[in-house]
Amino acid sequence: MNKKEISIVKRMLGKGKGAITQLNCCYIRQDGSVIAETKENFVMLTDEEQEKYLTIFKKCLTGKEGKNQISIDFPLEAERLGHMQAMLYTWTQGFETPSEVYQRIIQSYTWDGDQFVILLGSGIYNLPAKASDGTVLEDSENVYRFTICCICPVDLAGEGLVYSKEDTSFKAMEKKWTIQSPVNGFLFPSFHDGGPDIHSLLYFSKKNYMQNLSRMGWNVDFHYPRKISKNIFLLRLQKHSRIIIH
Repeated sequence: MNKKEISIVKRMLGKGKGAITQLNCCYIRQDGSVIAETKENFVMLTDEEQEKYLTIFKKCLTGKEGKNQISIDFPLEAERLGHMQAMLYTWTQGFETPSEVYQRIIQSYTWDGDQFVILLGSGIYNLPAKASDGTVLEDSENVYRFTICCICPVDLAGEGLVYSKEDTSFKAMEKKWTIQSPVNGFLFPSFHDGGPDIHSLLYFSKKNYMQNLSRMGWNVDFHYPRKISKNIFLLRLQKHSRIIIH
């Protein structure tokens, strides 16, 4: 995905666009045990809650190509039933349970913190159709069904003195477990040439993309960044990652 395509998806996640329809969350301990699973109708959340989740999702669409964002092509074996691409595709079509997606991530992901949460935002966006002269047509059957996944640390935060309107004074507030900015995530399917590309996804890493790619444990192909020599990119990736390069 190029910058323009990523910007289009980010606009889909704008306030009031209504692209996200369902929110699934899995709250997990470091050892992989599940604390809680939730499912929400996204449009039924308060405006403030929607805004906070959308902010998190859009952070997985930020950063630089080759540093924070990597386009990943699935090999043919990954598109067979039971493999990663097939599972994600059936999930976006509504035929997979979130538990299957959670477990695939939990089993392959290496986490350094105490607790983390997997956020799955499922959405559908009507894509405008254009006539041969470039005119935008009102009626279009083209849609973009997608899932954006964010893996976020959950840390204790918020301890301090907070103003209470009821008591008109500052009161002590205990720390609470709070979702932090995502450290990894992905968008599936990719958005290419004005529509979905079910054979690839956009991978996000907040920091070291080579180290964090290995955390996911996926056997995938990569579009190496244009600004980096292909040979240098593959050597770096193989040095820091367990992923097999095809």
